[in-house]
Amino acid sequence: MKRRRLLSRRLPAATLPELLVVIIVSGILFLSLFEGMSMVTRFSGLLRERLTDKGELLRAHSVLEGLTENLDSICRVEAGMRTLLLYRDGEPRCTLTVDSAGCVVSFAHQLDTLFGRRARIALFPDDGESRHIDSIVVTVPVDADTLSLTYAPV
Repeated sequence: MKRRRLLSRRLPAATLPELLVVIIVSGILFLSLFEGMSMVTRFSGLLRERLTDKGELLRAHSVLEGLTENLDSICRVEAGMRTLLLYRDGEPRCTLTVDSAGCVVSFAHQLDTLFGRRARIALFPDDGESRHIDSIVVTVPVDADTLSLTYAPV
């Protein structure tokens, strides 16, 4: 008797088309959620890259400014070369090599690369004849602008 009551009583349930609609809607929601997460991940990576680039630019500027403050003079090792000696109190303080990879600073047996490939580095005068350098100008693209930094002995 009890079995007949259980079988004859209807249990609340969903039909197959209703389940398919729920599955399709939840699939669309999950796809949009994952696409949104992908956009957030790409944006955070771009933001991190920008902050890292600006932090690297600030670090390179601080290092070169610290090296060039209170300098007596900047001289080429040989005429026509892009390797410079930075003099302080009449003695060479460090070596600065300017090439396509940026500035390579050699100070107390340590090497450091400054500014990287995006920077253009100009020496004045750059006639190839003069050994004495008046100033170093670093031009770096930053977002839509261009930043020019000048370093010179005082």
